Amino acid sequence: MNTHDISQEDWHEIYVAHAEGERTDLIPFPPEDIQVITNGHSGKKTAKGAIDIWTRMQNDIAKVRQIAPEWNVLDYGCGWGRMTRLIRYNFPNGQVCGVDTHPKLIESANGLLPDMQHKVVESMGPIPFGDGMFDLVFANSVFSHLSEPSAEYTLKEIGRKLKPGGIAVISVLTERQMESFYTRQNTTNWITRILGPRKDADKTLAEKGFVWGDTGRWDNYGIAITSQDWLHKLFDEAGLDLSPNFHSQSGGQVLRLGVKR
Repeated sequence: MNTHDISQEDWHEIYVAHAEGERTDLIPFPPEDIQVITNGHSGKKTAKGAIDIWTRMQNDIAKVRQIAPEWNVLDYGCGWGRMTRLIRYNFPNGQVCGVDTHPKLIESANGLLPDMQHKVVESMGPIPFGDGMFDLVFANSVFSHLSEPSAEYTLKEIGRKLKPGGIAVISVLTERQMESFYTRQNTTNWITRILGPRKDADKTLAEKGFVWGDTGRWDNYGIAITSQDWLHKLFDEAGLDLSPNFHSQSGGQVLRLGVKR
């Protein structure tokens, strides 16, 4: 199918149809047991979530630079290719690539999407693509989990892979989200187990601008809460100018955008 012949809305309907198993011809989805590994969701729910995330990213990116179909794009933390499947519509003349630390998810992505590049990356390891290759790198629900050393390394690595003027978009959890975790009845015990008592988490965030608790799920993986000042420092050290006016919400996380100097 030539995606130029249909609207983005029609493409999204095709994408959801594949998620629900009504179609398997263009962008087949993996079995449910693969889909749920990343966020516990599958089918229409995970498809609608991806559409919402990409719509918000598109809106933010367009305020900085016009999206072009020849862009090379990297999804850092691509999982089984939920987002790479979706955005192939927008970049038919470029390359859409993905990396993830989970070999089983990358195996699924490559098996079902053989015309795209999905590669395994180690935790705090180099991105296996050329420096200065990408116009856009995004990492959804990645930096909200990384330890401080991992976040610092990973954003610098992303910065190296961007072209000058290229765009990085990451999602983070802020003090507002942390407050919600501690005050909602169904998440209070969960976040306390990870970050400790709220007074301790508040103190650490105020002093360091960053608080993290290990969930033990993967290496350097847990729940990370960041301050505005800490993010400015993170982006600056990665050679990225953090755009000040991007606070759009996506799935309970805040999207932040930086431009490669």
